[in-house]
Amino acid sequence: MCAAHHEPVAKPGNGTPSPFVSFDRASWRALAASTPLPLAPEEITRLRGLGDTVDTAEVATVYLPLSRLLNLYVATVADLWSAQSRFLGSGEAKVPFVIAVAGSVAVGKSTTARILQALLSRWPDHPKVELVTSDGFLYPNAALSERGILHQAVRVSPKPTTGAGWFASCRR
Repeated sequence: MCAAHHEPVAKPGNGTPSPFVSFDRASWRALAASTPLPLAPEEITRLRGLGDTVDTAEVATVYLPLSRLLNLYVATVADLWSAQSRFLGSGEAKVPFVIAVAGSVAVGKSTTARILQALLSRWPDHPKVELVTSDGFLYPNAALSERGILHQAVRVSPKPTTGAGWFASCRR
């Protein structure tokens, strides 16, 4: 999210198209003003990581509008896929919509992913929302078992693989 106004990053009329739009915090929050927050404060506390300070206000201000935008985008992509499949007479299964959260160590990636997962799963007509963490790469199996999350760990071969191979590993 960029800190500016409702105006595109590239100034209108300068001939530079841009896929980016900037918002100040208040303008971004206003996008979800009429949408009630579907998470109780206790749920937000449970979704937070150790040392995270994310609270109800931040979830309402930052994550709720983002989850709505993602929900609209996923629905639009699904509609486009359906129209394309009908037009082409294709019976191909739609590939999953993947949202990746990247960043340095201990910056809140897991908290962001858990909050987005919880919010996205509560929109009407939501698709199945799965969380694939990198914890399975960072901890040995014994530590994953101790934490009760071994069943959630997805171990993908470190060797380069095709997109189909990656998706297949995610389905396990």
